[in-house]
Amino acid sequence: RTAIKQMLTAEKKAATGKKSPYLRAAGFCVELYATQLVERAMTQELMKNGDSEELRVMLGRIYLHNAQYEKCRQHLNDALSKDKKCAVAMTLLGHCAYMEADWQRYRCDRVLPPYKEAVQYYEKALQQKSPNIEMLQYIRLARIQIAARKYQEATDVLHRACKLQPSATTWLGVAICHFHLGQLQSNNAKHFEIAEEALQEAAILDSQNAEVWGLSCLISLAQSMPGGKVENVYQPKAEEAVTSLRQALLLGLSLSESFPTQASILEQAGMMMNKVSRFAESAAAIRRALDTAEVTAEAMHYALKVEAGDAFTMPDHLTVNKEGLVVMQDGTVINPNNRDACNNQLFNLCKIHGDTSELLNDMVSAANSYQKVIEVLQKNPNNPSNKTDLDLYLKKIVPVLETLGKSKEAAKYKKLRGNEAYTPGRTSSAASQKSGTASKPATGKTLKSTTGSH
Repeated sequence: RTAIKQMLTAEKKAATGKKSPYLRAAGFCVELYATQLVERAMTQELMKNGDSEELRVMLGRIYLHNAQYEKCRQHLNDALSKDKKCAVAMTLLGHCAYMEADWQRYRCDRVLPPYKEAVQYYEKALQQKSPNIEMLQYIRLARIQIAARKYQEATDVLHRACKLQPSATTWLGVAICHFHLGQLQSNNAKHFEIAEEALQEAAILDSQNAEVWGLSCLISLAQSMPGGKVENVYQPKAEEAVTSLRQALLLGLSLSESFPTQASILEQAGMMMNKVSRFAESAAAIRRALDTAEVTAEAMHYALKVEAGDAFTMPDHLTVNKEGLVVMQDGTVINPNNRDACNNQLFNLCKIHGDTSELLNDMVSAANSYQKVIEVLQKNPNNPSNKTDLDLYLKKIVPVLETLGKSKEAAKYKKLRGNEAYTPGRTSSAASQKSGTASKPATGKTLKSTTGSH
């Protein structure tokens, strides 16, 4: 009784109307995902107090939690028909569109889902005179805008979020926006400085955030190359980038990111480290990207072997379903005939990893990566750009295999290219000159020993 009196007193002071006990009970049950209890409470509310905006919002909220999107939309639209300015209903409709498009699972190695409906509802909710203050809508709206390359709009949303409730995630989003704005404006130093300041705020709130360290690496690399030129690399910043990347890898940086873009932090770090001749760090970043890709290079390799009917032993963590398609441990089915499944990003990672491994004189890793690239290119031989790439990688793999003493495999790739004349060991000798080591058969231990400390 004392608690009820105190609650009623607080409501009077806040100038809010008396709330039905059925709505209070439903609000509690929504947090427990107790759908049947919410429905029973709302049935009693409807019978005793009649239909209302709050009743519809409550039902919309519980159906959203249970992924019953049609029912959710129906009740939330009914709430908006009673009050066109209901910001809570608009926010929940935005969440409904977000979840229905599977945005919560979006990564850089997935196709960009539709987003216009979710953005429309989120923006409407935030534009109301009495907006619904919910941090999740700010983060989700910014996530969509960053993925759609609308960095300036995302910056405005995230700055508002930081004022309301600062967190490592919101400051990370601000840093990502300014980093990409800096890149779009020809390596604008001002944007990089703002991004660096935002990362400092994020690190204070969560020093164990792998993405914060990964982005710090990218910003340091961008600052080490004024104007994007690699001729005069500022070494202290390059060293700072190496330290940040090592810490990010240690904390488990992967392709699952809070604010994914078309190129992951790992992929960008690998490419930029390559530019400043930090080949060991580049290989470590690309290898982690390959290991954490949704469709791993290994799984795609076996999927192509299954389709070709080759004889081989399938690893324990991969299976083949009734349709003859390879299935990963998490249930992801790989269809090599689907270009999306072949995964452009995975394909590019294999290219970078192969080239970097060769520069490190790790011919075993280089040969494996080149083989995966060639397998994917052979799936679409009629594409003119694929023909050019296929010719290039057939040319690259032969001297690598010859260096490893695999003359039979090298002969097979020579035949694929049309028996053109080769200079044996040409690629491997070039790699040796760049890495400063003598050309010799590699054991594959070079890269492992280099990346083990990361």
